[in-house]
Amino acid sequence: MEFDTSQDAYEALRDIVSERTSSVVAWVGSGLSVPAGHPTWPQLKARVVSALRNKPTSLAEADGDKLRISAERVEKEKNSWLALQIGRRTVGATTYREVIREALRPAIDAPVPDAYRYLWRIRISGLLNLNLDRLATKAFASVFPNRTPIEFNGGQAAGLTHVLKSPQRYIVNLHGIAEDASTWVFTKTDLEGLLANEAYRTFIRSCLSTNTVVFLGISADDVAVGGHLETLSRLGVDTGAHYWVTDRNDLETDRWAEKVGVRVIRYSASDEVHSPLHFLFDDLLGFVPEDDTHTAPPVVITELPVSTKDLPSPRKLLREDTESIRRMLNVRAKEILSDGGPLGYEEYDRFCREYDEAIYRAWYTSAEPGWNRLLGYTLVKDVASGAFGRVYRSKAADGRDVAIKVLREDIRRDPGLLHAFDAGFARCTS
Repeated sequence: MEFDTSQDAYEALRDIVSERTSSVVAWVGSGLSVPAGHPTWPQLKARVVSALRNKPTSLAEADGDKLRISAERVEKEKNSWLALQIGRRTVGATTYREVIREALRPAIDAPVPDAYRYLWRIRISGLLNLNLDRLATKAFASVFPNRTPIEFNGGQAAGLTHVLKSPQRYIVNLHGIAEDASTWVFTKTDLEGLLANEAYRTFIRSCLSTNTVVFLGISADDVAVGGHLETLSRLGVDTGAHYWVTDRNDLETDRWAEKVGVRVIRYSASDEVHSPLHFLFDDLLGFVPEDDTHTAPPVVITELPVSTKDLPSPRKLLREDTESIRRMLNVRAKEILSDGGPLGYEEYDRFCREYDEAIYRAWYTSAEPGWNRLLGYTLVKDVASGAFGRVYRSKAADGRDVAIKVLREDIRRDPGLLHAFDAGFARCTS
């Protein structure tokens, strides 16, 4: 079944993603990792119950009866946080730890589900992860093979809230990682301890206040997530809308979401891998706003040389200084794209592949003396950064003060984002 793209909430989110009017952060739960074998809450509880029922066979009858009663209590407890707390206390810390590790092991070694790669491809700024499997980290490495995200656990948020202002992407493993049991947040006591951490609460609320958050594979009304939204709502804080992608279609869910500033995007889960989500992501990646279909002409620095018929080979070009590399590459790009036809763009793609390393080198900019020349301009100060690039206060050759925005290097490899930048420039210059 295809995803319904006509939902008002989805259209609003799609505009945000395509036009980058707000930085987008994904908050993901076990639903995204289930295709890789990550256990759900009921499955974790069932594992602990099984361990409790198996243990009495080696104990005295009276003690075995106590464990069997505890197993029944855990099985009947509807609050998953409390159920696992009772289970950990009665089955024993060591057995509990190994049961959880065994339950998590399949997802740790499994192939990464497509949904994680899709999230990074739509250029989210960060990912808040309730899963312990680190599949989000593996997905990042496959989408950005030469980059490393800022990654930390929920308990470390005190010293890392500044990442919300950083252009570098980040992953926060809110409830720990599988390899380190001391970071796990599975029980009522674990969760209460995390939520009692003022720095952690500040981090989450800052994230909700400064980003558009998309909840996926998650019960957003769970106290571990929804509690933050409810607190902000109770304080009268308007963070702007967030979005919850879910297969729940009951009115109670809708009422809760409306109360705490969340818009619900619904889909029908017809299979275990929730195929409509793939259609949703494909649509997000391929969408171009109607008023952005015109293309801005190439921007050319007029004082550049007029020809590069003798452009050095890629290896020889790398021996030149950065400013010379820029000048020669820009002139060659102008020559290739001068007619604006499809053959020119094909040749331009070949040119970019052949001179990829030189282009990467040419992208380097800094306001530091000795590195602050850019195609005839002098970069004076790094003043701002955004989803698409960095802005420098600069000086033209004639002494005029100008602002120069340098596109982020990784965007040149993404046709969708490159088009969005190009279309945004066209709107500013039309």
